[in-house]
Parts: sequence; structure tokens; C-alpha cells
Amino acid sequence: MAFDPCIAERGVFIPAEGEDGLIHVLGVEHLEPHEQVEILYRQTGEYPTLSLTELGRAVMLRQQTIPLTLPEVAAPKKKRAEKKAKIAAVVDYDVAVFEALKKWRRDRAARMGKPAYHVFPDKTLEELARVLPKSPAALLEIRGIGPAKAIMFGPDALAVIAKQRSG
Repeated sequence: MAFDPCIAERGVFIPAEGEDGLIHVLGVEHLEPHEQVEILYRQTGEYPTLSLTELGRAVMLRQQTIPLTLPEVAAPKKKRAEKKAKIAAVVDYDVAVFEALKKWRRDRAARMGKPAYHVFPDKTLEELARVLPKSPAALLEIRGIGPAKAIMFGPDALAVIAKQRSG
């Protein structure tokens, strides 16, 4: 019997029409190549239709099951945790100060009704946590902080840094 595979989706199944008019489900990974399950019948004519075979009807009504051995799925990689661990291993700034600044930025942005990056982007927070400025003038040396942001957010940012360093 010749099969003409018409669909292959994610290695789960390939429905193929046999010479007998039946649609056979051929497994790519979960059924042996010689196994076939006849669950659909293709009726020919001007408007071809698919119909369930007796087995297909029984399966759809949950009166019968078709045993399939699914391939083992590998556990998803812990990319985010690995990335954080890698970043933590190479950071050159005070992580506690950075996290405190992020919390302050999130709260401040929420009160303003703006996204957090409107206050300071992450790169600016990282540099603040690296340099640990102590004065408004020192803030102007930080990339991403100009006179307007130094006036608007500077005192609060300096307070967060001072609080984290003291306790």
C-alpha cells in the first residue's frame, strides 16, 4: 500500500491516504513505521469529505483508546536562572544598591503613571550602583543623568544609595 504523507506537525503524526481510501495515521516518533491506525475515511467525489471509521468513532466517543508511546520530553532549560547566575558572577556593581534602586524606580514610575525606564534605564541604575555617588554634582557624571533628571530624581536616588550603604 502506498502512502502519500500530507501533513507532518512537530513529529507527532502524519495522516496519509492509502489505496483503500482510508486515512492512516503514521507515527513519526511514537509509532513503529509498520504500525498504522485507521481512524478516518476519505470519501471521493465532487466534494471530498472525511468520515470517521468505526475505530475513529469509538475513539472520539472515548469508548476505545489508541495506545501511543510519546517521545520523552527533555526538561526545559533553566535559561533565566542560569543567565541571572552568570550575570551575578560578572557584575561589578553593588547588587543590593541596584535592587533597591530598581524598587524605588518602580514605585516612582507607578506614581507618575509612566514606565520605569522613564525614570532611569537599567544601565543608569547599574552605573549608580557601581559609582555610588554622594552628591548631586556626582550624579551629573553618571551616563543617563542630565540636569533635568538630576533635579527631578537625584535627591531620591541619593537617599536610596545612602540608606543601602548605611544599613
